[in-house]
Amino acid sequence: MRRKANASSGERTDITAQSHAGDSEARVTIESKGCWNAGIKKAMRTQLVDQYLRPTGRRSGIYLVFWFENCRSAGKPPRSCSRRNLDNLRRTLKAQAEELRSEGFDIHSVVIDGSIAFAPPKKTAKKKQAAPSVDAARGALS
Repeated sequence: MRRKANASSGERTDITAQSHAGDSEARVTIESKGCWNAGIKKAMRTQLVDQYLRPTGRRSGIYLVFWFENCRSAGKPPRSCSRRNLDNLRRTLKAQAEELRSEGFDIHSVVIDGSIAFAPPKKTAKKKQAAPSVDAARGALS
């Protein structure tokens, strides 16, 4: 498995996985995106198929999307994917993969939900101070 391997067309793929068995070789190109990527609904075709697979004559690919409800990058404000619906995105990408299969490409879309469910902070019960006793109040006044 290679990350950012050179494709024959001169483009750089995100991940290329290959396996050898005797004289046979299996190779799959994996294009990955974060859910905030503006081209997320187009890159399966424009990037994975048109830039990486078609020029090399390969037919197999995985379009991998990482979904995060909210995320932070070092020193940057939180980015949210909530403007897109997770289930709708999965359906859209699945339909695109099926369309590309009808064109002879073996494409699979995978959406990984990496959201972290944060529990609301626990409310800590404030300890009630006992009311001063009558004896303590008398002592303070004496």
